[in-house]
Order: sequence, then structure tokens, then C-alpha cells
Amino acid sequence: MCIIAYKKAGVAMPDIATLRECHRCNPHGMGYMFQGQQAGTPVVEWHKGFKSTTRMLRHIRCRLPDDDTITNTAIAIHFRNASSGLKDGGNCHPFPVGEFSYEQMRRMHGTAEMAVMHNGVFRCHDQENEDVSDTVVFARWVMADTRDMWTSGDALLPKMFCGSMTNRLLVMAIKE
Repeated sequence: MCIIAYKKAGVAMPDIATLRECHRCNPHGMGYMFQGQQAGTPVVEWHKGFKSTTRMLRHIRCRLPDDDTITNTAIAIHFRNASSGLKDGGNCHPFPVGEFSYEQMRRMHGTAEMAVMHNGVFRCHDQENEDVSDTVVFARWVMADTRDMWTSGDALLPKMFCGSMTNRLLVMAIKE
């Protein structure tokens, strides 16, 4: 099952050995998200498709250039263990939530008002597009239509939703 490592603001990043072990156990790619800025407006920024822990950490360092910024930013990292869809960068988490096509959701980076990571298996798929993962289908067809349910609370909202004992979602959203 996939692993989500959530680092709260004000807390140091997990050590490299822990992150490498997460990747070793979940070898189908990594991605991360955090609250960023785009033209002065808060957004959830996501990047994915990493096959190397070192490259992903270097990329985080490029987006959040100093130790204080990294420590003071909530960051969620997803380690994928594929259960459906292609084993490619496009099916790595996170995924934007909203009015996005499958093509847009599978991009390697972007910004949105909300993004999601999932650990577990949804029993949903798109019979017309077997290339996309269960989480892409869920985010596009369920979460996009129920956005208000996911976006209450603090400006950066990690919200865990338990669909069953084996399903967990981490949602990051900008407060409207």
C-alpha cells in the first residue's frame, strides 16, 4: 500500500534514510505538494513522477530554497505502490481537484486550489480509460463534485477521510 509522509509546518523533514525506505517499499514513483504562491495568490503546488529520493529532495530544495522555508512549510510526500493504471509518472500522486481533464491531472507539476493524495484502493475505474489510476478517477468524478465538503477549516487543510480501514486521503486546500 502507498505511503503518505506529511510534514507539518514547524517540523523538520523526515531523514533521508526514512524517505529512501518508503520509496524502496513503494517503488512506482513519488510526488509532493505544499502551499505555495502564484502571483501573490496562495495555491497548492504539486510535483510528481520522481523515481529517485535524492532527485525529489533536490527538487523540493529548488522550490523551497532554504532550511527555514522548508521547516516552516507543510509538505506532503506520496510514495506510490501501483494497484491500477499505468506505472508511470502521470499516475503518481498528488492530483489536482476541480475542473481538470485526465490529461491535466496526469501532468508532472502544477497548481490548484486543492490537491489530493491517497493511500489504499478505491473500487472504481474508468472503463473507457484503463490507463488512469483509481485515485485519478475518484478525484475527477467524486471529489470535484463535492469540493465544499473538503475545503472547510484552516488555510492549509490536511484532512483525512476514512473510506474504510484501508483507505486514507490527504487533501490540501486553499481556504476560499
